Amino acid sequence: MSVDDLRSYLSLIAPIAVTVTSLTAIVAAIFVSRQVAHLKRSREVDTFLRILEAGNHEPVRTAANWVKYDLDESLSYKEARADLEIWDKISTVEHHFEMLGILVDRTYISRDMLYDQMGPWIAGSWAKLQPLIGAHRAARKAPDYAENFEILADGYEDWAKKNPAKLEKRARASKQALQQYYKRV
Repeated sequence: MSVDDLRSYLSLIAPIAVTVTSLTAIVAAIFVSRQVAHLKRSREVDTFLRILEAGNHEPVRTAANWVKYDLDESLSYKEARADLEIWDKISTVEHHFEMLGILVDRTYISRDMLYDQMGPWIAGSWAKLQPLIGAHRAARKAPDYAENFEILADGYEDWAKKNPAKLEKRARASKQALQQYYKRV
């Protein structure tokens, strides 16, 4: 094979080699991006399962049930702060939802997944605790206290409007309905 033949051969093969290399790079990029998405989703599911586990942990479950069913809505901030057991229950629930709000805000967990599983619990708890949290913000001059909890609770109503119940084609509970969600009947 002469040098001219080799040059001719290489000039024919070069575009094919470039095309094959380009296609290989594209396929590799698609593969890597799908693997990254899969890892992110896996991490998100793992985080979600840990959140469920944390919510079922005895102190959180006990405090949440107390807020849901036994919190006297006429309880003043001063009375709540004076009773360490009561304030501990309020703080436990507030801190749990504050943590969830941070995880959602930083995209460690999907808003959809969280609202689908515990949206009424979040919004209903916020509705019951909002007066006490507002008073605590004012008393401590801490306007950012429980802000992630508030943002999370406020976002539920918008999410619920866009995501009707799956089995019954009906609207989910409104913010007003959630204020009454955990009242004992």
